[in-house]
Amino acid sequence: MDFLQNLKNDFIKLTESGKLFHSYLFFGESTDEIFEFCRKFANYLETGAFETPKKILNDFHSVSPNEFNNIGIDEIRELQNFLYQTPNVSKRRTAIVRGAGALTADSQGALLKLMEEPPKKSLIILISRQEDELFKTILSRTHKVYFLAPFPLKTELENDELTKENLEKLLANSIIDLRKNLVQNVDAAKEIVSRLALIKQYNLNNRLQLRLMEGFIKTKKTLKKPNYGKKRA
Repeated sequence: MDFLQNLKNDFIKLTESGKLFHSYLFFGESTDEIFEFCRKFANYLETGAFETPKKILNDFHSVSPNEFNNIGIDEIRELQNFLYQTPNVSKRRTAIVRGAGALTADSQGALLKLMEEPPKKSLIILISRQEDELFKTILSRTHKVYFLAPFPLKTELENDELTKENLEKLLANSIIDLRKNLVQNVDAAKEIVSRLALIKQYNLNNRLQLRLMEGFIKTKKTLKKPNYGKKRA
C-alpha cells in the first residue's frame, strides 16, 4: 500500500471519527499531486467518494497566486467569507490555498486570525513546496503532512563512475526503499529530497554527498506514526 493510499485511509478514519484538525499544511515538491489529493478529499466530504470530482463541488473553494505571483488579502477575505457560510451538502467547507508561499505579509496576518478562531465546520489546507515559506505563527496552527515527490527511477548505474547523474539515481533508488515504510523514514526521505535539489542546482562533491546520505540514513532514528487529527487534551 503506497503513501497516498495510506494517507487517504487516515483522513477517511479521521473524518468518520470526528477528529479532523481545522488547518493543515500539505507540503512537498509535487504540488499538483497534492492539490489533486485535496480535491479528492473534498469530494469525499461532499459525496462520500474519494475520487476526482465529476462536477463542481458546492463546499470547495481554492485560491492561487495571481499574475504577480502573490496571494493578497482580498483573496483571504474571500476565503474567509466562504468558510463562514454553512455547508450546503458537505460535512465541512474546504478551502485550499495553493502556492501558500506566495501569501503576502498582510494576507498571512489575515489568515492567522482566521486560523485562531476557525468556523466550526471548516477545513483549511495550505499547499506549499517547503515548510518554511510561511510565518511560524501560521505553522504552529497547522498539522503538517509531507508529500514525497515521485522520481523516475532506474535500478542500475550505466557505469561505475559516480557522476552527478549517477548520484541522482543512487539517491532516488534509496527513496524507493524508504517509501516502503515512509512513516518511519520520513526525515531520511526529506533529507534526500533536499539533497537532490541541491545536487541539481549546484556543482557539489558527489562522493561527499553520498557519504553524508549513507551516514544520515544509518544513524537516523525512526519516527512514530504522525497524528493528523485533533490533539488530545
